[in-house]
Amino acid sequence: MARHAVIYLPHAGRRYELRLVRAQRAREHVLQLYVPPLRTRIDGEHAQLQRGFHYWELGFPGFTVNQISAVMAEYFRIDRAYHNRDWHYSYNFALTSLERS
Repeated sequence: MARHAVIYLPHAGRRYELRLVRAQRAREHVLQLYVPPLRTRIDGEHAQLQRGFHYWELGFPGFTVNQISAVMAEYFRIDRAYHNRDWHYSYNFALTSLERS
């Protein structure tokens, strides 16, 4: 049985980025701007986002990274939680299952 997983969850809001790269990534400077979602509330029970495809996304009240991490921590050790620097629309979790007796 597999014990490890990587989960990618959608993260609401808009991200704008200016990236200056010199000498083939020897030096890189990044300026990022995050704009929270315009909608302030979702109920998580109806597909209200992404044209009716998503019930919830990280970044909304009740669906913060800390709240979702707390739920995951009941079943998994969170080895790493991060935004992929090249795909900011998702938040990634590298997990290891907790062995239960």
